[in-house]
Amino acid sequence: MADLRVAAAAASLLAVTVALAGCGSSDEKSGTESSTAAVSGSDASGSVAPTSAGAATGVRSSVTLDGKPVEGSFSTTCAKKDGTLTLTLNDPEHATYGDLTVTAVLTAADDAVQSFSVAGTTGGTGPGPYTLGYTVGMPIGSAQGQNDGIKYKVTGQAVATDRSAPAASIPFDVIFSCDSVAGA
Repeated sequence: MADLRVAAAAASLLAVTVALAGCGSSDEKSGTESSTAAVSGSDASGSVAPTSAGAATGVRSSVTLDGKPVEGSFSTTCAKKDGTLTLTLNDPEHATYGDLTVTAVLTAADDAVQSFSVAGTTGGTGPGPYTLGYTVGMPIGSAQGQNDGIKYKVTGQAVATDRSAPAASIPFDVIFSCDSVAGA
C-alpha cells in the first residue's frame, strides 16, 4: 500500500509540474479566466456563492469529488503547447482545502487524459495536505476527457493519498470552462 501512495503522490507532483511547464512563456496570451465574474444568489445561511468561469456563456467550471460538489472561487487557466493541453482550476483561499489546485493534462489531438491531480494545502486527514492523483500507467485509476467547445470535462477515478489513512480510489468529475486557450 505504501508503494501505491508513493506512486499517487508522484503522479500528483508530475501533473502539477507539467501544468506549470505547459503554461508557456510570459509573451503568450493569458488563458486565465476568473470564476468570480458574476455572483449567484445566497443560500439559506446568507452567504453568497460565486459562479464559475464562463458564466457569461452559461458554462461554468465545477469540481465534484467522491460524489460531492466542491464549491470555490476558482480561477480557470487553459493553455496549449506542443500538443499538450493543460487545464487548471485554482482557489488560493478555499475554506476546506486551503490553496486548492485541480489540474488535468490532456493530449490536445484526442483529449486523452495523461494526468489528473487535486492538491490542497489542507483538508487531508488530520492537519495534513489533501492529494488526489492519476497518471497513465498507474495500477489503479482511470480518466477520460471530453471537449465540447469551450468546455472540457474530465472524469474518472484517482488515488487519494494521506499519511494517516489507507490509499483510496476516489471518483471525480471536473468541468474546465475555457473562455480562451493560451497558445491555441
